[in-house]
Amino acid sequence: PLAWAIPAARAGGAEFGNDLLFQQWAKRVASEASQPNPPWYYFGELALESLPWSPALAVGLYLLARRRLAADPDARSLLLSWIGITFVVFSCFTGKRGNYLLPLYPAAAIVAALALHGVAGVAETWLKRVMFALAGILGLAGVAAAIAPFTPQVEKLELQGILPGAVAAAAVLIATAVVAISRLRQDLARGAIALAAGILTLVPVAGLLVLPAIDSEKSDRPLAEVLLVRAGADDSIPFYKCGPEAVRFYSNLNCIEISDEDRFLDLVRFPELKLAVMKRKDVKKFDDVLPDGARVIEVPRNDLVVVELR
Repeated sequence: PLAWAIPAARAGGAEFGNDLLFQQWAKRVASEASQPNPPWYYFGELALESLPWSPALAVGLYLLARRRLAADPDARSLLLSWIGITFVVFSCFTGKRGNYLLPLYPAAAIVAALALHGVAGVAETWLKRVMFALAGILGLAGVAAAIAPFTPQVEKLELQGILPGAVAAAAVLIATAVVAISRLRQDLARGAIALAAGILTLVPVAGLLVLPAIDSEKSDRPLAEVLLVRAGADDSIPFYKCGPEAVRFYSNLNCIEISDEDRFLDLVRFPELKLAVMKRKDVKKFDDVLPDGARVIEVPRNDLVVVELR
């Protein structure tokens, strides 16, 4: 994770870097206000985030615990403790998100690989059937990707350049399904490798062609550009119950996340405050307390607005 986090911190400035590398742990992992979920949340999340390798991971953990996989005692203890301790520790935090489990995925990948390579008999037959089903799902996803640009829902968003990305993603998904099914007929491990290769190919396709096309709906860059035009370098901009980290990265402006309503109201009444950012649904909530002449500025991102106070 530091391979991207450190350059991002340096590019975003000292305040952004401190928030990204240090404050996020306390604010988003331990805070009750950030992504609260029940203790059993990660069971379903790990299964979902590990697709298409979830079945192999489950079988691998079971067989590893029963000492029926080819692994020496030290490796077995390392893998089980790595996954188990990480899973339990993160489950104890109130704030939970799927990407918090990132530290255990290297061990999970090794366990899944051991299962795909070392199972035999009933377990191998069951795993092969599940992999066939996953390959079929990828193929259906490819068909859906090819059709999506022509559906009313996507056409309504007016996403420029979505068609080439959708076609490329569809081609990768369908090709992955065809090759994986063909390989699975020969050998479980070869089928798994084909699935992995297809998914690895899909990642750059999505990053280069699909995500830029939906950038206006997901990125905070347009919001940062609106603020840069209206804010001075020394202005403080409160963000009411919404994260400003990405805006700090794009703009280097002094953006402050405010979760307490009374504190936010005090800031809004401060005569030198020019701008504030909030969720669209919160505009009516503060309509009676905003200064006369305050103006709501729409930005491409659907859920946030800029409020020009002065």
